[in-house]
Amino acid sequence: MTDAEVKSESFLEYLNSFLSTGEIAGLLAKDERDIAMIDIKSVFPLPNPQYEPTQSEVYRFMIDRIRDNCHLVMAFSPVGKKFRDRAIDFPALFNNCSINWFLGWPEEALTDVAHSFINNFHIDVQNPETKKELEG
Repeated sequence: MTDAEVKSESFLEYLNSFLSTGEIAGLLAKDERDIAMIDIKSVFPLPNPQYEPTQSEVYRFMIDRIRDNCHLVMAFSPVGKKFRDRAIDFPALFNNCSINWFLGWPEEALTDVAHSFINNFHIDVQNPETKKELEG
């Protein structure tokens, strides 16, 4: 998403909270959170079979898995006052992210970089002709 698509600064507040804590306060009701914790408990790594993890351990494990597996791409223009203001107001957007500074690239360079990243990516398709179209 781009910074032009941010319709409300409150959205950035949610992202900032998520990036800094791994959760958005009030997103899940208690009963929904309890159901999610029951589901995640089945994959909780137990030190031994008799160990019974506490609720807080399971919750921390769930939050850590969410943070580890959630990937978000945002594109902000570094030009203007809005970028500076957002860096001050929402520090996790800048402190807890990898920042790539992009300038104008020729189309050929963009295509070459894209191909270098996806050439070795395995695409499992049932129709071989579809795969040829995707690779071409």
